[in-house]
Amino acid sequence: MPPLPPATHLCATLTGCFLEELCPSKEHLDLIGETLSARVRSAGFHIVGEAFHFFAPHAITGALVLAESHLCFHTWPEYGVVYLDLFTCAQSDTAVIAMRVLVEDLATDLFCANETNISVYDRNETAAKRSLRPLPSPSEGAR
Repeated sequence: MPPLPPATHLCATLTGCFLEELCPSKEHLDLIGETLSARVRSAGFHIVGEAFHFFAPHAITGALVLAESHLCFHTWPEYGVVYLDLFTCAQSDTAVIAMRVLVEDLATDLFCANETNISVYDRNETAAKRSLRPLPSPSEGAR
């Protein structure tokens, strides 16, 4: 079997979020989409498509199609939880650093999370899973 291409799957859970105020109406969804897209670009990803949806009274979900693959997010305001899912063709260390930067930025400035957890799945290693907790600063680099 030929070697597999690089593929890294990262899943983040942000808890303790104040989401009811984040998207109190459908009119706020465009601003959130713009903010999220800007943060994703600043983390080094290239957006080629996007879709966002509002669930009354204040939940949101979205997907960004990336040149590097995709990023999806889902909010559960009643639980104060946001799930982020990033699948990328970037090498594992590069993807982890980008996800750390993105999660730290979103957790602090957009979702106001109290705690974050990132799990990394290297799709080229059999049953490889590494959980990163608590979230180290981006300057510490990948572990």
